[in-house]
Amino acid sequence: FSSYLAYSEVSKNDVNDPTYANATITMWGGMPAFIQGMLTRLAGTKASKVYASYNWKNFGANLLTTASYAKLNMGEYNGWTNGDANEIDFSATYYPSSFKNLEIRLRANYSNDFLVLASNKGTVSWDEYHFVVKYNF
Repeated sequence: FSSYLAYSEVSKNDVNDPTYANATITMWGGMPAFIQGMLTRLAGTKASKVYASYNWKNFGANLLTTASYAKLNMGEYNGWTNGDANEIDFSATYYPSSFKNLEIRLRANYSNDFLVLASNKGTVSWDEYHFVVKYNF
């Protein structure tokens, strides 16, 4: 079993600043490493996350399960939202012992209560589901 708490904060934008940008951009296209949320790199975002994972190997299954909850407080002038939102993630990754170097992952992400400033149509929420099969040569 492992778990962690994480916090990140991206500096705010000023719409009158000529260098105005909507997000933090890294050279590899990533985001604040421990938060890893859908919108954690937008300007003015304060994000916190609680994460837990469990490796089921001691019970005979080569399976890793994870769950996390992220709370985001979004700043002004980022083009997307201003206010509170949250994300919930679950994943299960299986490594079949009969097929070396194969990884099978199921993942679900639930993003909730993002206020869409550009449209002024209230909040939006969405669900994402991923099925990933990965083989390392």
